[in-house]
Amino acid sequence: MIIQTLIFRSDSLPLSTSTDVDNRASVKDCQKYIKLVSKRLQKLPDCCVLDLEQFKIHLKSGNDVTILLLCEDSYPHVLAVSYLDEVAQEFFDSFGAKQIANAKRPYAFVSFDSALQKLRQKYNNPRSLTTRVNLSVLSNELRFRPPYQITEFDLDLSSNGLSRAFRDSSRPTVNPERRFVPLNWFGMLSVSLNLFAAALNLIRGMSVIGHGLIDEMDSGAYGHGSAFLLLSALFCGQVYLMFFFTPWRHLQTALLQIGQFGCSYYVLSFRNVVQTTFFMTVTLFATVVILTRRQTSKLPGYSV
Repeated sequence: MIIQTLIFRSDSLPLSTSTDVDNRASVKDCQKYIKLVSKRLQKLPDCCVLDLEQFKIHLKSGNDVTILLLCEDSYPHVLAVSYLDEVAQEFFDSFGAKQIANAKRPYAFVSFDSALQKLRQKYNNPRSLTTRVNLSVLSNELRFRPPYQITEFDLDLSSNGLSRAFRDSSRPTVNPERRFVPLNWFGMLSVSLNLFAAALNLIRGMSVIGHGLIDEMDSGAYGHGSAFLLLSALFCGQVYLMFFFTPWRHLQTALLQIGQFGCSYYVLSFRNVVQTTFFMTVTLFATVVILTRRQTSKLPGYSV
């Protein structure tokens, strides 16, 4: 749900804000991040999001004004952006660009709070919202142009005396990692098969190496055993990519695939056709799951 809305001019002068702020301690802690973000508005792209442990800070800039939104972590991003757009439109309809530019004191337009309350109530009830706002076009735009993920480096926390206190306490910390939608049955099946394949390769590798220790004439045992152990690690690597986002995700997936094909070819004499087909099918299924994982952009069960 939406918790707080703030409106800033590009020079970081606060123009308006919602007055009925949540008094939870975790929400109060977020004010420190809001202050840090507001001081760096001119250095940030026009559409950004800062992920915290329990909350998100969305902001959108345009026409010398930035709208900043604090909401719960589960609130759909497409609704947050739609809300920011509507707030910006209402604000400019109420106060012209000249009046905004001539503002001298902070919160000169605090009377806009009544409009913010109506919009917040509207967007905190998504079921009624779907009949009044068409979000499909906006959702497609966000897929092609996702918001910039603000990191602690953008906020210069490393040179800020508050950085250590924020990280060492139970307060929200910056979390730039992207989150995926939960795995479906196909994804969970792929994870299970990968772990099973990793275990089989581990057992086979240890067995081949053990045989080499007994039979000193088998000079290739260590090489083949190492290939099986590497295959086990590669299958585990695919499981990792199914659950966690990495910057070079596609490249890592391709390297894992090439490594598995190479190792499988090297130990081809140890497997029959059925075994080879099984392991190749498992790794191909895992590659499909990795490359088709989607990031969360809406609440479960909410259709855009």
